[in-house]
Amino acid sequence: SLVVRSFYLMQLAITLVVCAIAFPIIAMILRKWTKSLREMLDATQRLATGQSPEPVTVGTQDELGALAASFNDMASRLLSTHSQLVQANETLEQRVKDRTSQLQEAVEKLDHMASTDPLTQLANRRAFTDTLKAQFSKAHSYDEELAILMIDLDGFKQVNDTLGHDKGDQLLILAADALRAHARPGDLAARLGGDEFTLLMSGADAATGSAIADRIREQSAASVRESFNLPPKLKVSMSQGLSCYT
Repeated sequence: SLVVRSFYLMQLAITLVVCAIAFPIIAMILRKWTKSLREMLDATQRLATGQSPEPVTVGTQDELGALAASFNDMASRLLSTHSQLVQANETLEQRVKDRTSQLQEAVEKLDHMASTDPLTQLANRRAFTDTLKAQFSKAHSYDEELAILMIDLDGFKQVNDTLGHDKGDQLLILAADALRAHARPGDLAARLGGDEFTLLMSGADAATGSAIADRIREQSAASVRESFNLPPKLKVSMSQGLSCYT
């Protein structure tokens, strides 16, 4: 009986010793496993939200280590693909912006060409007609004044026939420069065609329109004298007509 009791006590002691040795080892192994699992879980969550996770520690050569290594490789590939997609998207967005800007510039150039006289760079008949409709409607609605100065170049045909079309074009440009020089901010100077010009003056009464017309005529005459050596029989002048809405 004493021997049996001693045997059991010895077995218990051995078991306790084995447990005392094994438990720390098991705990250490479990901590390594749980640490790797926590790292992998955190990395997975960061990856799912589009963030760049830290590489998971590959601490063992077992299945968990292989899983960690595979995860790191997968995360690296996904991040690389995501980076390429972001770069491609940025490149595409920039190309779209560039093309949109180029298209806008082309539209503006076409609009300018459609509304501008190519020789004098004044507004053309179409632009004048559209602006006149809008200005007249505004003047009528708000009881504002509006003046229109009409201009013909007398002697233009004779200049063309005698001195050539280049001199005729030069004469038109001088007239356009005179209109441009004395047009107020908001006024519209236009070439209607041939040697016909007009100046649309919003908010101008008869006195204002007449004063501007005089200055245009004087500058045009001075420019012609300076730029042309006209024969005595060739006369160039401006015929003007002023119409006011009050």
